[in-house]
Amino acid sequence: MLLGIHLSTFRRPTFEEALDAVAEQELDCIHVNFSLADLQPLREQFDAALVERFAAAAGKRKLDIVSVSGTFNMIHPDRSVRQEGMRRLELAAAAAAALGGPLVTLCTGTRDPDDMWRAHPDNTSGVAWGDLLRSLERALQIAEQHDVELGIEPETSNVVQTAGAARQVLAEFESPRLKIILDPANLFHHEELYRMLRAPNMGQLMRNRIEPAIDLLGPDIRMVHAKEIGPDGLPGGLGAGKGKINWRYIITALKRAGFDGPVILHDLPEGDIEEAVDHLDECG
Repeated sequence: MLLGIHLSTFRRPTFEEALDAVAEQELDCIHVNFSLADLQPLREQFDAALVERFAAAAGKRKLDIVSVSGTFNMIHPDRSVRQEGMRRLELAAAAAAALGGPLVTLCTGTRDPDDMWRAHPDNTSGVAWGDLLRSLERALQIAEQHDVELGIEPETSNVVQTAGAARQVLAEFESPRLKIILDPANLFHHEELYRMLRAPNMGQLMRNRIEPAIDLLGPDIRMVHAKEIGPDGLPGGLGAGKGKINWRYIITALKRAGFDGPVILHDLPEGDIEEAVDHLDECG
């Protein structure tokens, strides 16, 4: 198992300084989002020199680049917004290819026009599902062109809300380039979690959701996100081991399903990283 982190967790003036901060935590790998100030040019155009400089900097610090963000709202109600997102996905795929072909991460999207991580009642409509399939068809053409894989993530606020829906998407395309990112915290609705965390059998209730997801998606899980759930039922804001998720159980279940890929920390304070790494090491 590789332990890594979203590079954007470290807000530094340069990506070299952010990479230094990752290396200091003795992590194995990184997920790259072009939101860092000196990587932002890659959001608008492919810059071979910048990609080469970044790859060299990561290599010097012995950090594997395991994924690159290509997220955009794949079912945004405005078609022009989807088209712009697809243009940026092409840039992300080109950068990923130049970085050695890491996974390109996607957001299956929401009908909410302002926030691709916010739920909308129309996400369950046939029209939304159709838009997703059309977006994924084009995205897979881009992946084929650049020889990279794409990762989708079941998330309750998006059109692919469940492990079952994710399996349905995989069956729809039967593409070796389409993989799964599993974030256990995103398998639960907030209101559901709020009630669950107050139940005497909380641990079993959570396992009843997470274990079937791992069993169903196991062979296609390429990456796991280690985001915590707080006592208020909200995801994020804490390091792994400080919240309500039983990471020892999850990592055991993942190994049983044959998973041996990267586990990526994100949405946690810098001050929690060292303890989270130690906790996941102990669980692994």
